[in-house]
Amino acid sequence: MFTQDIQRTVVSEQVLSNFLLAELPPDIIIRRIAVPFASHQSTPEEIGLEGILRRNFRRIFGDSSLAWGLLAFWNGLIELRKSNFDLVFGVTPPFTNALVMMLLGWMGRKPFVLDLKDDWVDSPTFLLKSVLRQKLEIVLEHLIVRSASAVVTVTPQSYRLYMGRYAYLEQPQKFHLIPNGCDLDEYDDLEHRERRIGSSRFLIMSAAWGFRKDYRDIRPFLLALDVFFKRYPDAKDKVDVVLLGDSLSADYDELLLDLNLDKVIQRVGPVKRNKLIDWLWKADLFLLVQPVNNTTAISGTLYEYWATGKAPVLLISEEGASSALVEENRIGKHFLFHQVAEIAEYIEKIFNAYESGQPIWIEREGIQNFDRKALARQMEDIWQKALDIKS
Repeated sequence: MFTQDIQRTVVSEQVLSNFLLAELPPDIIIRRIAVPFASHQSTPEEIGLEGILRRNFRRIFGDSSLAWGLLAFWNGLIELRKSNFDLVFGVTPPFTNALVMMLLGWMGRKPFVLDLKDDWVDSPTFLLKSVLRQKLEIVLEHLIVRSASAVVTVTPQSYRLYMGRYAYLEQPQKFHLIPNGCDLDEYDDLEHRERRIGSSRFLIMSAAWGFRKDYRDIRPFLLALDVFFKRYPDAKDKVDVVLLGDSLSADYDELLLDLNLDKVIQRVGPVKRNKLIDWLWKADLFLLVQPVNNTTAISGTLYEYWATGKAPVLLISEEGASSALVEENRIGKHFLFHQVAEIAEYIEKIFNAYESGQPIWIEREGIQNFDRKALARQMEDIWQKALDIKS
């Protein structure tokens, strides 16, 4: 198995889910490939020639995974000559992975299964690229999908999109839907906890990362919170808003000061998994802002909120996969980005129920369909079918 080196990744990330590594079978061989000239996360940039090379490398490649993909391909070729593998499996993004895995499948004459965690062509990220880059990636996606033995999507919306886009292949059996989910084992203890109001302060919590204007735009929530506090001034001393993770950019500093919300918003930072569950259980209202223009994806955080089985979800997004999940399973309320007044009314509704001693809570019914271990077995079935077809 080829993957990025934990300490030297394309985009630096904190390692918070080490417990998953313990679940890997001992006979799995893992090849961790470091990004060329990537700075070690725990050390500053070195000076001298290495530092100069690293800075210039980052200036050229930025957050592109191309250099890592080339190294992964080279290592894959070496492994191809040494071992007799049966199937090639690629997870995207980054979409460089798909190209690398397709080429290795070709050269090894093995079936190739593509797992699309996000849409590729026509996604928000795709639309920000140059016209030339878009044309190239359209060709690459078509080539890779045609070559794949199976293509796995993660939402009904993505499944329908790819089925329609590649209907001309007349291979509907190539496309599959296996949703994302979460590890329900982590939440088993919550089933035995008594649901009750935890404190005298109403807690609104977000466990999603990346609040910035071009991604998860939290501005509608902040404006709605201001409307709510102007309507109920006393509530300001009874409400806490906790943002877990490295989640709020400087884009909002001025707005927080203008609305006098800088003391209400608490930036807790990243927390370990065993602490995350306790934090989630404390919440009285969950906040989730879906990335802008991302209508076919569902944030993994949404499944974690649902698995907690207590606080309802306030979802801000366009109409799409996330809004459908929330509304169909009655785990909260969805609002569009411009619906500031409506968001304020929903905050008021949940707060008043909390104040009255009769809080509004959600149920875990249905989350069992998104258990990671059960979903992994579905993926195993797809691998087996790809092998059966090849043989």
